[in-house]
Amino acid sequence: MTSEWRIGTVRLPLAPYQVRLQYTKNYQEIATYFQMPILMVLGPKVPKLTLKGYIAEAGRTAEQLWQDYVKPLRNMVLEGMFTLVNIFDEETSYWTAASGTLSADSSNVVHGDYSMKVALSSQLLDIYRDYTDAQLFGLHDFFSFHFKGLASGNTIRIEFWNENYTSKTNGFYYQFTDSSTNWKWFVIPKAAFKIIGNPTGWDSIKCVRFYSSGTFSGNLYFDYMRMGVGVYLSTPYERFNGIWVPVDFKWEEKGGLTAVYSYEMTLLGQNDLYRGAEPCHLEEPLKFSKLKRLIHLSSLGSHLPRD
Repeated sequence: MTSEWRIGTVRLPLAPYQVRLQYTKNYQEIATYFQMPILMVLGPKVPKLTLKGYIAEAGRTAEQLWQDYVKPLRNMVLEGMFTLVNIFDEETSYWTAASGTLSADSSNVVHGDYSMKVALSSQLLDIYRDYTDAQLFGLHDFFSFHFKGLASGNTIRIEFWNENYTSKTNGFYYQFTDSSTNWKWFVIPKAAFKIIGNPTGWDSIKCVRFYSSGTFSGNLYFDYMRMGVGVYLSTPYERFNGIWVPVDFKWEEKGGLTAVYSYEMTLLGQNDLYRGAEPCHLEEPLKFSKLKRLIHLSSLGSHLPRD
């Protein structure tokens, strides 16, 4: 377990002195609060994490702090506002079923009017989307989608190939277990994917595929697949670790004997669902001191003022 706080690859020299976790109940509230309709894509029941803290390090000037910490963090926040790229959103005509029958379905939907249903009868799952032009996913951080399975226990692989389906040789894969009949939201960092062959990289993707190691008899559903931009929040506390999308921040430079920047940063995400778990339902905002009492955050005591 790490003893540091990192937002993406940037280490925070001091741990935040306040962490406020609040469950935002619906996407309309998110869009209204931040005045950013693009955030509606995150869907309902999204946790909002607010970090307050200071950027300071002994012997560092304000310019050094800016270059090493503040500027990289600022850039990550701005990149977190980029538009997401849809891989599936209601339109099934781009997808092909190598086994089973693929169709649009309006009865089991997470986003929009239709999900993608794959009907299988003692068959392997094997669906894919080919691209004529290579897709540039190098700037994106994660792949996310919603999945409703059969609790079969089968392993399903997500594959990104540098070639089209019929000549697939080099790429990346991630696998998960079909463990529930409920909708699950998966947010998978690119770093979690393993290599197949000798891929040329994420900026030349020509095929996206879902493939199973075992057969299914029944219907599988997929909805709202997309490549997105976010950062992986790494903390000493497992509850907060996962993909979060930076949506708001502000800085304040403080003078004095030591160069100090103070910050307040808001992140949205669902790290519990990234791990394939059921969503948490914590709705009350919590002060960091209360969190410390609840989950024994004793190792940061030296950095935490009383509140």
